[in-house]
Amino acid sequence: MVYNAKKEKRKKKKIPETKNNIKPGFIKTGKELLFSPIKLSSNSYQFQEITHSLNQIDKWMFNKITEKILEDGGLEQFISFDETPDGGCFQELLLSWIINEKKSDEIFEAEKIMGRKFNKSELKKLNDWFEECEGGYRPTRIVDSENEEDYFLAEQGESIIDSYETNGVIYAAGFAAENNMSLDLIYEAWNLNGWEDEINALKLFSQKK
Repeated sequence: MVYNAKKEKRKKKKIPETKNNIKPGFIKTGKELLFSPIKLSSNSYQFQEITHSLNQIDKWMFNKITEKILEDGGLEQFISFDETPDGGCFQELLLSWIINEKKSDEIFEAEKIMGRKFNKSELKKLNDWFEECEGGYRPTRIVDSENEEDYFLAEQGESIIDSYETNGVIYAAGFAAENNMSLDLIYEAWNLNGWEDEINALKLFSQKK
């Protein structure tokens, strides 16, 4: 009976490792990092041992990504998942969606972003920078660094868009992996970021799926 009890205990440890039981994102189980795709119904996901909440803007973005991948038959038309403004990249496409569908107000007016709400003057600047920036949303490159107030606001705006970008890339990686599509562009970008553990977890998911 003692042997059977130990055997049963080992089985219970393995349950979280199945793709149907682990939470969305990257979950550490013992020494192994496991990946489970973000779904349209997901309210949060794990990344680098932090829980990241998802809102309606994320769901809107995930739908746009899904449509793009299905239309193109893969990830190749995103060009790059690293920031390459001159050659095309995921963030550049994300910004075009935001501008074309006038989502910037909704993004920056969302509650609990950066721990505070922006006032009308700040919102106008954040929105105006969408039109002034080329390629990625990098207002710190066009704002006078000596204007500390504007420069700090620009940094906050960049951080918000970067967060949505990260959510979108991880969603795209999971969707492509589930549909047996090439992940080379994801691996290339993540390798540049030093995300070797995440690359290995995504590869493991793709193999076991």
